[in-house]
Order: sequence, then structure tokens, then C-alpha cells
Amino acid sequence: IIARRGGDGDDGDRIAHQDMEPLFIVDSRHHGKGSVLFAWHPLGTYIASTGTSRVVQIFDTHGKLIDQVVPPSASICTALEWDSTGEILAITQANSPVVVLYSLQNHQQTQLDAGIKDITFIKWSSFGSKLALGSSKGSVLFYDPIIAAGGGGGAPNTDGKWWA
Repeated sequence: IIARRGGDGDDGDRIAHQDMEPLFIVDSRHHGKGSVLFAWHPLGTYIASTGTSRVVQIFDTHGKLIDQVVPPSASICTALEWDSTGEILAITQANSPVVVLYSLQNHQQTQLDAGIKDITFIKWSSFGSKLALGSSKGSVLFYDPIIAAGGGGGAPNTDGKWWA
């Protein structure tokens, strides 16, 4: 169930639990049985979600299915991350070196081979379209549309944050 903010307007931006209403419901036909991974579009106009089916579903806030992305590997998806503009959705899968970059504008996907199969997190920069990938071996890889550069580490990377 996907819920929205509610209330009488006096609560500001607080989420009023008792006033929440479902926007729409997505059942297991779309995701398979088990846990669901999702990522809200930065403007809140779309939501990308996936489950054991490994197919990424993109819905608008009315529940209309906008598109489906089938990643190349048979493994489940491990991360979904929209860039700051909401134009590109990055998708990673378990035991796969490929990051799928899906364009919301033209409904096309490209594949980025990161060269590592143990991607543990992905994070877009707050401005522009720079992508950081972290691995369980401690490496952090940075990508932009033109230049790709890598960095090394030691301990596993499980989360990341861009600083302005």
C-alpha cells in the first residue's frame, strides 16, 4: 500500500497517520511473494518498485503502470535510485556487475558494466548526474556521463552520502 500525507492542514509537513489514505495498492502479481524494494521519484510523481519477480515496475501516483524494466540478470534487484532530476533510475542486481540506467523520458535503458559483482550501494549526487557505487570489498566507483574513475578502500561499503 502506498500512502500519502493527510490532515486538516494544521500539521504542516507532519504525517498524520490517522488521516492517511491509500493512493493505490500493488499486489503480488507485480512483484512476486516476499519483500518489495521501492524508490520514490524526487518530485513524488512516480514510484519504482521491484520484488522477487526482479522486474522493476514504474507507477504514477494514480497507480497507472508507466513502464516495466527487465534487468539482464536472473538475480533479484538490490537497489533502485533516482538521480536528482528524476530523469534516470539506476538499478542493481545481486551478483551482477551491470548497473541498468533507465531513462524516464524516452523509456530506454543502457547498461553500465561496473566490473565488480558485489555492488552494495548506489547513490546519485545531489546535483548533476554523478553516480557512486560501493562494493563489499571497500571500493567506491564514481561515474559521470563522460568520465569513469574508480577508487579503492578496505572495509565493505554499505551506504553512502554525497556532500554539496
